[in-house]
Amino acid sequence: DRSPLVRKQTSTLLTNLLKEDYLKWRGLLFYRFLISLLDCNIDVRNYIEYCLVDVLLERSPLMFFNHFLDSIFILNEARHARSSFELAASGLTTQKSKESGLGLSGADHRDKRNYLYSFMLQYFTDQQRFQTTTRICQEILGVLVDENAAHEISDEILYDCLNILSCKEIKLTSLNKQQAAESTIADDEESAGGNAAAIAAVAELTKTALRKAVKQAIIDLIIPVLVSLKHQLEAKRSPMLKYLLAYFLELTKDYKSEIDEIFAVDQQLATEICYDLKRFERTDKIRINSAVQ
Repeated sequence: DRSPLVRKQTSTLLTNLLKEDYLKWRGLLFYRFLISLLDCNIDVRNYIEYCLVDVLLERSPLMFFNHFLDSIFILNEARHARSSFELAASGLTTQKSKESGLGLSGADHRDKRNYLYSFMLQYFTDQQRFQTTTRICQEILGVLVDENAAHEISDEILYDCLNILSCKEIKLTSLNKQQAAESTIADDEESAGGNAAAIAAVAELTKTALRKAVKQAIIDLIIPVLVSLKHQLEAKRSPMLKYLLAYFLELTKDYKSEIDEIFAVDQQLATEICYDLKRFERTDKIRINSAVQ
C-alpha cells in the first residue's frame, strides 16, 4: 500500500497473529516481512525491525536461521534443485516470487540483498553461523562442483554466497579473542552473585567443541569445495573468481593454524593458493574494496 500508516497497521496485525500462533511462517510471509526492512519510509523500516527482532524473534529464536538459505534463492528469483530447501519442497515457483514483488535479482540489487543477509546474521548464534557456513558450502557451492548435478547456480547466487561467507557478521565471535573477552566480561557482570566460574567453564567447553567442529569442517568440506570451485572458475575465466579468493583470504586470516595444517600435507596446493592470494592482494582486492566504498 502507498500509505506508510496502512503498512505499519498491517505489520502490527500480522505480528500479533504470528505472536499468538494464529498465523504461521508459511509460504512467502517471512520474506514479505524481510523485504519490508527496505521500505522507503524510515518509520516503517524501524517498526518492521522492532516487530522482527523484539517481538517475533523472541517468540521464535530460529526464525532467521530457518529461512536464511531460502532467502538467497527467493531474493534472486531462483529455485534450488535440492528438496531440502523449504520453498523448493513446497512448490513455490520463481514466477510467484516475481509476482509477489519479493525479487531483488541482478547486480543492481546486490547492496540491498547484502543488507538483508547481514541483518539476519547479526542475530545468529555462533553455532548457527557455523551451520550456515557449512550448508552454503555443501548444499549450494557443492552443487556447482558436482559433475553429476544437472542444476546450475547463477553468478548472482554465487556472488551472494561468497559475500556472505566473507562478511564480518558470519564470523564466529566466540573464537575471536577480543570479542570473546568482551563477551565474557559482560556475562560475568550479568552473573554477579551467581556461579560465574561454572558459567565460564561451560562456555569454554562449548568454545572448544566448536573449534574442533570448525577445524574438521575446514579440512573435510570447506577447503575441498573451494579448491574445486576455484579450478572451475579459472577454467571459465569467471569474474566470480576474485570473490572466491576474497573468502579464501579471510579463511587464512581467521583459521591460520587449520589452513597451515592442510598445506603441510599438500605442498602443491599450498604453493598454488599462496600464489593466487598474493596476486589477488595486488590486483583484485583493491578493486573489490573500491567497489564496496
